[in-house]
Amino acid sequence: MQASEPTNVRTGRSWVWPLAVVGALAVSLTVCAITVVAAVSDPSYAIEDDYYQKAVDWDDRRALQAASDQLGWNANVSIDLAATTLAVAINDDQGQPIEAAIVRATIFHHARRGMAQRVDLRHEGQGCYTATIAQPREGQWQVRLTAQHNSNTFILNEDLYARRAPVSEPRTP
Repeated sequence: MQASEPTNVRTGRSWVWPLAVVGALAVSLTVCAITVVAAVSDPSYAIEDDYYQKAVDWDDRRALQAASDQLGWNANVSIDLAATTLAVAINDDQGQPIEAAIVRATIFHHARRGMAQRVDLRHEGQGCYTATIAQPREGQWQVRLTAQHNSNTFILNEDLYARRAPVSEPRTP
């Protein structure tokens, strides 16, 4: 009996396994790309601006906050969603309005941290300051306020809830 040589039998399905491996890699890369795009473009997610420098300056910031607290000033902060305005009334420790201060704020909705707004507030008189805000929405906001008057610096970080005025329904007789 003669030894037969192995025969190379090719079927029409020899391309299936390489194609399956390439397809699995393509699906994996596509899912990774979609995940990266979704993570980078999400306005709900953002890191703190200049976080490293803020950590380095922590002690200075605490001293500035302590000096602000010693002033005894207070501020009433509100967001009017209908008028799209941020309003702040600042009073000194005697209850007298603080006039002609330089007032700046960084504000953001907690659900949209990536869309923080920096605004300079206009003096409206009687210790009241206002600024127009973009994209107002109902919900929890954070306001980081700084007011400079003469040599004094007042700092306030406040969370507040902005709510649209309820629409009253017409009464039927």
